[in-house]
Amino acid sequence: MTVLMWLVLGYHLASRLAYVIYAGVALSRQKRFGSYTARWGVEPGFRRFRRIAAIVMINDGASFVVACLVTRHTLHLTLPAAVVIPVGALLVFLGVATKVMSNYTNHIVHTELDAFMRGNEWVKPAA
Repeated sequence: MTVLMWLVLGYHLASRLAYVIYAGVALSRQKRFGSYTARWGVEPGFRRFRRIAAIVMINDGASFVVACLVTRHTLHLTLPAAVVIPVGALLVFLGVATKVMSNYTNHIVHTELDAFMRGNEWVKPAA
């Protein structure tokens, strides 16, 4: 691996860690001390949390894209494209299906939201 690849890997790992730590610490502090709602109120506190989380999440996604671009053509497979492309498409489909099933399961079993997130549930529009 080149120095650039190591730097990009470090950036990606730091971005991933920042996202996970921020979300965990922020939600934990909110649950214990009401750190967002006590200071800014429920709606503004939730907006503030969501805005910061979005910035960290976008940075995490961007670091993944940069890592993919910098390391492209580094895994030399002897398989033909007719095999690699369908397998890649299958993996993308499985990832999306996992997310959809997770959301559907939460809907079916009525997973409780934290008090901080209540009031932000999706409501079916009246027809």
